[in-house]
Amino acid sequence: MSVVDRVFDTTPEHFDQEKYHRSLSLDPQYIPNSVPKERIQWLRDEDQGIFSVWSVDSTIQIRAPADAFRKHKASLQQKINEKETSKGKEGMVYGLVTVIVGMCLRAINRSNAPASYLLSLVGIVASAIFVGFKWNNADKAAKEVQNWNRSPARELANQRSEALKNGFPYAYSNHLKHDQQGSSRGILHPDEVKTMYERYIQGFCRELLSREENHDKGRERWMHDFLHLNPLSANLMNYGLGVIPDRMKAVSEDFKRFDSILQSLKTSFSDLKNQVKDNYAKLITSYEDQRKATLQPLLEKKTVALTNAQNVRDAAFKEHPLETSKEHQNAEATFKTMKNLYENDYKQTTAPMNQYFDQKIEEVKKGRDESLKSLDGQQTYQMLNYYSAARELLTKAECAWNGQAYQPVNFNQYFHWQVPQPVAPPAPMFQYSMR
Repeated sequence: MSVVDRVFDTTPEHFDQEKYHRSLSLDPQYIPNSVPKERIQWLRDEDQGIFSVWSVDSTIQIRAPADAFRKHKASLQQKINEKETSKGKEGMVYGLVTVIVGMCLRAINRSNAPASYLLSLVGIVASAIFVGFKWNNADKAAKEVQNWNRSPARELANQRSEALKNGFPYAYSNHLKHDQQGSSRGILHPDEVKTMYERYIQGFCRELLSREENHDKGRERWMHDFLHLNPLSANLMNYGLGVIPDRMKAVSEDFKRFDSILQSLKTSFSDLKNQVKDNYAKLITSYEDQRKATLQPLLEKKTVALTNAQNVRDAAFKEHPLETSKEHQNAEATFKTMKNLYENDYKQTTAPMNQYFDQKIEEVKKGRDESLKSLDGQQTYQMLNYYSAARELLTKAECAWNGQAYQPVNFNQYFHWQVPQPVAPPAPMFQYSMR
């Protein structure tokens, strides 16, 4: 028995178990802006060498399965992989032998060919099932080997590099700030997140304020960028800084009020558009219902005529069942002629009615589209107000961030009315007259 076997148990285990999940904590020796000589420093072993504690970047400490323990568990899974792979190969050999035996029996005694075929078939199926099962086990063990060979400390270092590279939005969206509860996702020190936020708000203001947009599409893109993960939001500011600085409290309140106005306007436009669509859809349905009611008597008349013609044909078929007889063929030809006559008559009679209803429905759709276009025009006009108000807010926010006195934005000058203006209601439905 090896030294490792004497220290650790020899039971193969899955890597992904809660008891082996990493736990993170802040390094008490953390020094802001310091660069350690080694990114990963081993500190100590715990629980009889099953776990180790490392410091990564002298910032975050990680407790996870120790290297020797992981190597031992990986070796156990490797043995399973080799054993199952070997058995799978043996199964292939056994299946091949069964096929050869079956072929030999068929060559020796052709009268037993069905039995030899059955023997080969059973051998192939049994071998395929056995080999598939063993190779599946081998594949699972191989994946466990890969998992156990992963270095938790190295993974943490790589994750931190990725987070520091991608900046504050990445850290905020993925909840990477370490808190007092200590989560396995908190890979960044609060001071690091604070620095990332400070860089983010400066870059955010500088980038957007450098863009002068004179067209609706450009302003729409600008507003999208302005509202996406805006650092003036109280949530982002609290996450990044821990608290909202006194000089930024009025800014945060103004952003909250501005965002509320935008959401209210968007909701109003959306609700009114849905109402317009619903009203016009009801009118279209009414015309379709009236069309159906108008055509129904004519449809019933045609159906009765076709049924009578079919009954006459079927009676002739019964009297002259032979399909090659002249009477049988005449009955079929007469029915087809009558059917075409009734169909054409129905089509010609209903054509003016269908044309009337199609025209009315097209008029309704045109009215609907004009109403929606009117609302879109209002919303496009408001985009200029959105853009101008947001730009003033961001300009003053940048000044406040840099220590200047903040002057609240007067949003009333940009939003004279804060709800969409009504559009023309649908025209009343006309009743079709048969005259």
